[in-house]
Amino acid sequence: MGILDFFKRKEKEPEETCSIALSCEPTPDNAVSMAQTFVDLWFKHIAEESHYTVESLSEVDVLIEEARQSDSTRHKVSTFLFLAGCYVGEVLVRHYNFKWIESSEAGIMGEMSQWPLFLEKPNDTGISNPIGKAFKRYDNGEEDSLAFFVKVVTTQAK
Repeated sequence: MGILDFFKRKEKEPEETCSIALSCEPTPDNAVSMAQTFVDLWFKHIAEESHYTVESLSEVDVLIEEARQSDSTRHKVSTFLFLAGCYVGEVLVRHYNFKWIESSEAGIMGEMSQWPLFLEKPNDTGISNPIGKAFKRYDNGEEDSLAFFVKVVTTQAK
């Protein structure tokens, strides 16, 4: 089954809610496990040495664009998008020393957001939201590229 086949499966779902079915609680300790779930489900066709590389983020953009082009609703792809955001965050953790934190640790950004996890930039230089960005990529298209997002937040973190 290809990625488009996965998203095209027909199920009636309410459009106004966002239901995310995760296999574990969305906590900083579980973020790496959720990122690995993304790899296990959607990166089977990508060489293992490419997993968690900055270059692999363009592939995440492609997968999200394929979901946008399918007839899937945001609701239907919400778990996929959440896990994609965890994957993007884990790339930042592994390559740029970002740190997963709970929304309660993210100050006003955490208070105003629906997302349970954020990233703290190195040396307390700010907060980043890769999960929210994955949803924005789906909503807005290429203008919210995840590969570009990582370039921006890593430049700002220096």
